[in-house]
Amino acid sequence: MSLALIRSSTKGISARRVRKWLLSSARSFISVSATTRFLHGIEGIEDSAVAHYRFASGLHATLTSVWHDLLDRQSNRQVELFGSTLWAQLNGEWSGEVSWSRNTPVETRSGAEVLREVEDPRAGENPDGAFIRAVRDGTPAYPSMTEALRAHIVVEATYQSAAADGALTTL
Repeated sequence: MSLALIRSSTKGISARRVRKWLLSSARSFISVSATTRFLHGIEGIEDSAVAHYRFASGLHATLTSVWHDLLDRQSNRQVELFGSTLWAQLNGEWSGEVSWSRNTPVETRSGAEVLREVEDPRAGENPDGAFIRAVRDGTPAYPSMTEALRAHIVVEATYQSAAADGALTTL
């Protein structure tokens, strides 16, 4: 989510608006085509997965996940976002470095700098710990069951497509 929390000199995007956009985008998934490979032969753990998602708005997204044996390369998340006039990249987990360009020189902010800009006090928090605290304290967890269910439906459709060798699966 940090990618969309980038601030430029002219405008910023609030965490609430980003969260609303992401959740509405999840509801607008219309189909997925995915493939997986099991090079290490460990049952249930794919070494690589590629999924192509289509949205009702016409947007599309590609997710690529690779389990590699490159011991000299740090194993972390790298998320890139491309648009017609925007490139953005998140390196790391919950609070990694963010870089972006709008046909301008690349700007970069550390994870700590991004978190200082975010209006949501939960930003940068390990979501597993937040869930455990919500259960312990009897408070509502985030995301809600309704929000989480939709994400699980999308993941299940992705696995169904992969099991059918990339067959287009409609949501």
